Amino acid sequence: MLTMFPETFSDSMIGSVYQCPLRWFRMNCQKFANYEERSEHLIAGSHFAKACELARIAYYNEKKSMDDAIEVGYNFILEAEDTTSDEKSNLIVAKRFKKYLEQFPMEDDYKICELSDGTHAIEYVFQLELPVLHPETGKKIIYKGKLDLIMETRLPGGKIKRVLADEKTTSRLARIAGTKDQDHPYGQVDIVKEENNYKLSPQLISYSWACRELGVPLEEAWINKVPISKDYEPAVRLEITISDFLIDTWYQSTVKKISELAAKYQVWKEQQVLPKEYFDPSFNHDCVFFGRLCAFDIGCRNEDGEELLRGMYPQLVYDREEKQVVQLKDYLTKRGL
Repeated sequence: MLTMFPETFSDSMIGSVYQCPLRWFRMNCQKFANYEERSEHLIAGSHFAKACELARIAYYNEKKSMDDAIEVGYNFILEAEDTTSDEKSNLIVAKRFKKYLEQFPMEDDYKICELSDGTHAIEYVFQLELPVLHPETGKKIIYKGKLDLIMETRLPGGKIKRVLADEKTTSRLARIAGTKDQDHPYGQVDIVKEENNYKLSPQLISYSWACRELGVPLEEAWINKVPISKDYEPAVRLEITISDFLIDTWYQSTVKKISELAAKYQVWKEQQVLPKEYFDPSFNHDCVFFGRLCAFDIGCRNEDGEELLRGMYPQLVYDREEKQVVQLKDYLTKRGL
């Protein structure tokens, strides 16, 4: 069985290790390409995020008017893949997108950071080296991610305050019990409970670490939670403080985890035993996601699972030099591995 340890890591990839080490191995070492159906929630959320990106690029980089920039995002959603959902139809998502930018307009006291090339810090991709050597290439492993927005404002006295901003769509917000009234038909939003969901968010912490490494340390992170359903509700802003201590703790933990994975992979490859001998299946609620069984379930349920998986999924990897997806076998040959 051909395998290759990942050359780059991301927040979501590390998160998948904790969900199920064996599933992580299937996807990131065996490179099994499983094209699982996305839920309507994920489709709607991705449409909303892309529309925000396109509108901001049109407004800040292409210098379109506010209304024209918003139309770019609005039309994108209407023409994008069908969400197949009545609660989160493309039209509903598009309308919520417009209402969101009315509530949080692109032109306010906080401006998006301008980069040296004249563009702005919108969906900024970073790639930073970690002090962990790849078990096959010997090169340093790369940590990568995409920063949605870096915004800044000048405070009295000249100090610049920078924040990391992100949007998260949701079907519903947490509510405080017993607070339904005429002004709050669903009850008042429980801001404390919502903020607690992000105070230890590895995504926010890792992105704050990246900003610090890039020389643009942040004051805090903002999460704008955007409800998307048939009935309109305004978004809420969550303000999350990410301390240097928290960043340092996350960094040490992440480097240790990737180092352990690299060492475990190297021993596994030398012994050539079944993956489950070193990468444990989780057998918990992560085996079913949004009602869908894990794509690699047959590897856990069947004695011949390894052979069956080989026939079910191609082994594909992204070639960063060629900027395309290629067969793992061809990639390994090209790299002399």
